[in-house]
Amino acid sequence: MTETERAYEQSETWEIVSNIAKSRLVPRHQDILFRRFGVNNSRPQTLSEIASIYRITPERVRQMEQKSIRLIRKFIYRMGW
Repeated sequence: MTETERAYEQSETWEIVSNIAKSRLVPRHQDILFRRFGVNNSRPQTLSEIASIYRITPERVRQMEQKSIRLIRKFIYRMGW
């Protein structure tokens, strides 16, 4: 697989995950996940940066991120992908 093919496949994967997040996650969890991974052409943000935006602890941001990832994985598993 060439570098171009790998990049295209990765962008397709992120598009699928992004669509699942938009349809399955509450807006706050979606935003936290997108900020953590730098989705929408932004740089990935740290737990502390996101925590200051939402006025919560970095640990709470981490918990919300993990919950969001679990929900996406569960949906993908149920769809048989």
